[in-house]
Amino acid sequence: MIAKKRIWLCSLIILLGVAFLLFKKIESGKFGGLDILTADELGRIVEGKSYSALLNNEHKLLEVNGQNIAYDEKSNTYYISQLVSQRDLRSHFNVKNTDCEIYVEKMDGLDDVQDLMYNGNRVRLWIIGEDVYTIAYMVITGAPVMKISTDEPLKSDYGNGKMVLFEPDEDAVDGLNVKSACVIAKKNIVSQTYSFKLMNKEYDAEKKIPLLSSGEYSDWKLYKVSENDDTLMRAKLASDMWNIMNYQSGLVRVYSFVEVVENNSYRGLYLLAPKWSRSTALLGENDSIIKLEDTGERHLVKITEDADSLSDYILFVQFVYAYDNISNDCSYIERKLSDGSTSYQFIPDKIKYAFGGFSSRLDYLAWQSQSNMIFAAGDFGMSEEYWENEIYMACAEKWKSLRESSIDAEAIKGIMSEYKEYVISTGLGKRCVKNDSFGYYYDRLEEYVTERLEFLDNYYSYMNGVVE
Repeated sequence: MIAKKRIWLCSLIILLGVAFLLFKKIESGKFGGLDILTADELGRIVEGKSYSALLNNEHKLLEVNGQNIAYDEKSNTYYISQLVSQRDLRSHFNVKNTDCEIYVEKMDGLDDVQDLMYNGNRVRLWIIGEDVYTIAYMVITGAPVMKISTDEPLKSDYGNGKMVLFEPDEDAVDGLNVKSACVIAKKNIVSQTYSFKLMNKEYDAEKKIPLLSSGEYSDWKLYKVSENDDTLMRAKLASDMWNIMNYQSGLVRVYSFVEVVENNSYRGLYLLAPKWSRSTALLGENDSIIKLEDTGERHLVKITEDADSLSDYILFVQFVYAYDNISNDCSYIERKLSDGSTSYQFIPDKIKYAFGGFSSRLDYLAWQSQSNMIFAAGDFGMSEEYWENEIYMACAEKWKSLRESSIDAEAIKGIMSEYKEYVISTGLGKRCVKNDSFGYYYDRLEEYVTERLEFLDNYYSYMNGVVE
């Protein structure tokens, strides 16, 4: 009896093994649920059919978790997010149009999605109908992808639309978390900055949604990562420095990388962050956020005479070399205090020229030859005496405190190293940086951080932990 049980158990194990191998063989012939065929096999299938550069409603052909995949019409390319830690494509695509078949053309590396991402490779898709076919492409990215679709082309006035975020998530089904919401959205054509606001209740908290690691808010902004930033991380690193320098005040917000597709047009790499608002800035009933551009000259002089609050922003701008932020790229918080007085706190917005300028006036990271990025009394309409006795001394004391507590070259390099690994593994370093120059400019940015710390130490006479 025991011998029969052993034979039965061994037979069951063998059958399970055979079934597993058969399953793996079947799966090896698929990519995200789509059949893989060689170019020759596909060529035979399309014999007698007409080729077309685009098909009707091509952006609606493929969906994941009930949402159409982000699609760029100009390049005929789909963008799908994928966890960088997974070696197999976990998301299974659903072909919505039953009148066509979609196949993946066989190529080296299809069995290793991580390498596909790292190398920035595109997968060829053959979309075959009854009489016509086309060849499209698919980019596998380790970064989240946001799709914005609006009723009308986006402009400076808010318009109705929908936002879908494809977010790689270890805990989600098939490693992909898909969030969608109805929004009103607008776009600054000059800066390529997007603003959008949730308009309906689809989550537990009305008109709020948790996006990436930035928290749960109703108002969001997307800031373009400059195509001239070959590190891709300068604005994000600057935002982290702001958070470190201002964590005690609560005036922090998290920026997250995301690739944006607007109305079937790929727009590139962005940083997603909650908009500065009453909730993000933890404002009281009588407090307000005011754009600097809406402030009169007399009022500006008044608010810049608050040496304590102004020094926080000055140190931040000087450290991250956020050229132009002081003149037209920041806002300030106006708080009404219990004694009837008013206090002010500057906050950055786009951090447009962090760690160097892109304009003809400043070369990339050329701060030593062009400008030392140190403000003077004249920049704020102040007297030299007030600047030297109040502003400079407040900055010096705070710089000393920051250097002793939180601003350290090795710690900052550690943050950068995490970004470097992310940019490489997600494929962003290959697809979003020209001439394979990411590593070179990353090294230059590391050098800059060390040199800038030393420069500000000397400027504020920070020697051996003592302000002289």
